[in-house]
Amino acid sequence: MIIFLFFFVWAGLSAVLTIFTGLSYWFIPVWLILSLVIVMLMVVLSLIIGLPLAKKTKVTGKFKHWYIRNMSDFVRFFLVRVRITKIVGKENLPKDTNYVVYGNHKSNMDPLIVVSALRIPMAFAAKSSLFKYPILSGWMRSFGCININRDNDRDAIKEIILGVKLIKEGLSIAIFPEGGIKSRETTLMIQVKPGAYKLATKTGVPIVPIAVIGSRYIRFNNPKRKTKVKIIIGKPLYESDYKDMTTKEIGDYVFNLVNQMILDNTTPKTI
Repeated sequence: MIIFLFFFVWAGLSAVLTIFTGLSYWFIPVWLILSLVIVMLMVVLSLIIGLPLAKKTKVTGKFKHWYIRNMSDFVRFFLVRVRITKIVGKENLPKDTNYVVYGNHKSNMDPLIVVSALRIPMAFAAKSSLFKYPILSGWMRSFGCININRDNDRDAIKEIILGVKLIKEGLSIAIFPEGGIKSRETTLMIQVKPGAYKLATKTGVPIVPIAVIGSRYIRFNNPKRKTKVKIIIGKPLYESDYKDMTTKEIGDYVFNLVNQMILDNTTPKTI
């Protein structure tokens, strides 16, 4: 919705500037650029003005997460030029409970892609560098993101504990258990950090495996090139399925499951 509002305001401002200045229609490109800048400033202003309210509302607040999903759509579609062409297995998502999503990680856009695709109140585990920017950090904290410091195990454990608390409050969280982007040369998962699965084992919520196919090509995007991404959602593992497994065993199981989902939905040339 925000995408369409953006283009509507952009076109409207361009038309108003063209009509009321009385200048030649040759100036339309100038007004398009000027109105684009104005609308972009409006988007940034909405983030600044909305932050105090976002901090005061519940972490699972529906309007806040609706806004975040639309901002994800905006960034993905307009700024980064990523199109989600297909979502397979959406019927596998648990309907009556929140859950933890685990998947492969090949682009910094993967969290936004997952948020846009699943369209539920959802946060994600993010790298520490993103929390250095006050406005971005404020918004991420307001809708439940946790700060995974890969260089400090003690801080990472504290954030996992926070994540467990948020999940118990009804929030779903997406985490990429590889512990960062290990390779963009293949869509397959490379490794797994078992500690990531404590978010599920400590709360007893379902584990939802997900494969993001195509995001490793985002780095090649340019004004004439966009990336098409496909999302594969596997059948969930419920507590009864994994309660007798260690986090390492769960990690290995999900690792193999996600990679098989990728192999089943790609060709050898695109893996």
